[in-house]
Amino acid sequence: YRLGLPAGSEIDLVTFEVMLEEAATSLSNGELDSAADALRRALERYRGELLPEDGPADWVVEARDRARLAAVGAARTLAELRLGADDHAGAIRACVRGLTVDRFDDGLWRQLVEAHDRAGDRSAAHRARRGYEQMLIDLGIDPLTEAVRLPSTDGFAGAAVAGGA
Repeated sequence: YRLGLPAGSEIDLVTFEVMLEEAATSLSNGELDSAADALRRALERYRGELLPEDGPADWVVEARDRARLAAVGAARTLAELRLGADDHAGAIRACVRGLTVDRFDDGLWRQLVEAHDRAGDRSAAHRARRGYEQMLIDLGIDPLTEAVRLPSTDGFAGAAVAGGA
C-alpha cells in the first residue's frame, strides 16, 4: 500500500518525530529552553495510539510501541527540564500528559509527586502519592515496600506513595 497525500499535508506522527529530533539536537547543544519547547510541541502532536482500529496487526505494533515509548520519554524529559527551571506547573502538565499515555510509568508518577511537593501543594502531592499507590496495587506490587516508597517531603510522613492526580 502507498499513501498519496495532497501537497501541504501533514502527518502527526512525522511531525512528532521531527520535533523529538529537534529536542534531541537542542539538548545535545545545551539549549534547554529550546529542547523543552520542542518536547512540549511534540507531546501536543502525539494523538494517542497509532492506528488503534488495526488492533494487534503485526505491521503496526512496533511503530505503535515506539511512538508510545517516545511520547512517555518526552514527557519525562520535559518534566525534568521544567523542574530544573523551577517551572512546577510545566512539570506537572508534562507528567499528567505522559500519564495519559502510560498510567503505569513509575518515573512520571515520581516526578509528579516531586513537582507538587516543590510547588508547595501538599494536597495535590498527597493525591499524586495515592494515585501512584493505586497504580502499584493494580500491578500487584505492594506500595509499602522500601523499593517503591517515595520519600515524604510534604509532611505526610509514613505515606508510602500517593495518587489520584
